[in-house]
Formats: sequence, structure tokens, C-alpha cells
Amino acid sequence: MLNLSPNTAQISGITVELDSLHKSYLAIFQEAKSQLENIDLTDENLSDITKKLAANKTFSHDIASDSVLALAGFLKDATDDTVANSSALQGLLSALETRIWHRIYANITDVISTMVEAQINTAVDAAIDKCLKDNELITRGSSALDLINQLQQLAAVNEQTTETKTEDN
Repeated sequence: MLNLSPNTAQISGITVELDSLHKSYLAIFQEAKSQLENIDLTDENLSDITKKLAANKTFSHDIASDSVLALAGFLKDATDDTVANSSALQGLLSALETRIWHRIYANITDVISTMVEAQINTAVDAAIDKCLKDNELITRGSSALDLINQLQQLAAVNEQTTETKTEDN
């Protein structure tokens, strides 16, 4: 039977010295860390990493969102001189102004078209009414139609009266 010290353990029948195992793993970790810190990436390696990151939709979305928020905050706090001296901010501001102008223009165009159409319809209806009232032929025709309607009503009343008298006799 083996006499195990507090710094040893038996794993699957193998006696392991924990202190030396810990020191070995620490040495391996330090070497890996040193190699990662001193890695020299070529332009091709960086291009491949960049393409992989760009293809990752979550990463691209997060970067885009963070960038837009940062730009918005920077633009909000920027002075006129800062904007004038930054071609990136001038480009962003120009793009925003163009987009906003297109939205405003479309909305204004719709509102003006609706207002003009309403005014035109009202004016046309009023002009037609006026022309109909002021046109002598239409007035005479309307009067003639009224007279014909009255004559038809009288004829109907007369016919009913005649039928009633005939039935009474």
C-alpha cells in the first residue's frame, strides 16, 4: 500500500504530485499567454479575421448599433467648429439632412396636394352651382320641368276625381 502525502493524489492507479502538476500547468499557461501576446499577424491573417467578423451578423449589428449611438452622441455634443473641421461629421450631417429633407418634402407635398385638391373641388362645385343658377336656358328648362311635374300631378288628381264621380253614378 502506498503512503500518500497531502500533496499527492492517486488517479486511475497513477500517483500524481499535485504541486509539480500545478507548476507544470502554470508554466504551460504562461508560455501560451506569452505566445498569444507576441503573435505577429500578417495582413492576410487580419483580412481573414475581419471577413469572419463581418460575416457574423450579431457582431456586425452590435458594432453598427454602437457606432451609430456613439456618432449621435458625438454629433449632439459637437460644436460648429468641430463639425466644420471633421469631414466624417460633415458627411454624416449631410446624409442626415438629405434624408430628413426628403421626408419633410414628401409630407409637405402630400399636405399641399390634399389642401389644393380640397380648394379646387370646392371652387369647381361653387362654379358649377353658379353656372347652373345663372344659365337662362337651364333655369327655363328647370321651370318647364317643374311645370310638367305640376301638370302631371293635376292630371292624376283629375283622373282620381273623375273615377270617383263615375263610380258614384
